[in-house]
Amino acid sequence: MQHYSEVKDYCEKALECLVNSISLADATNQESGSTVLEGRKTVPGGSWAVAFQDVLRFLTLWFEFGNDAQLDERIKMWKDQIRVEYWLLVIPQLIARIDTPKDKVRNTLKELLKNISVLIVSLRRLDYLQHIVYSIHE
Repeated sequence: MQHYSEVKDYCEKALECLVNSISLADATNQESGSTVLEGRKTVPGGSWAVAFQDVLRFLTLWFEFGNDAQLDERIKMWKDQIRVEYWLLVIPQLIARIDTPKDKVRNTLKELLKNISVLIVSLRRLDYLQHIVYSIHE
C-alpha cells in the first residue's frame, strides 16, 4: 500500500508540473499571437507542439491514476486551468477513453467534453465543434 501512495504522490507532482508547462507554452503562444490551429500548421516543434506533448502526457497519467479520489479532485481543478484550445488538440484521445471502466476518470472526462462543447457553442465556433463530431463519427 505504501508503494501505491508513493507512486500517487509522484504522479500528482508530475501532473502539476505538466499543467505549469502547458501554462508557460500558453503564455508564449499568447505573446506571439498564434492560435491553436495556426500553431499546429506553422510551428512544428514550437510551443504548440510542446503543449500538445504535455497534454498527451497529462492524459496518460490521468487515465492511469485518476481513479483515486484525492487525485481526481486535483485533476478536476487542473483540467479547468488548461485552455479549451489545448483540449481540442486531443479530442480523439478523449473520446477513445470515454468508455473507461474507471468511474472517476469517466465522469471527469464526460464533464470535460461537455464543458468543451458548451464553450464552443457559446462562442459560436462551429469549426471547432466539427473536430468533436468528426472524432465521434470515425
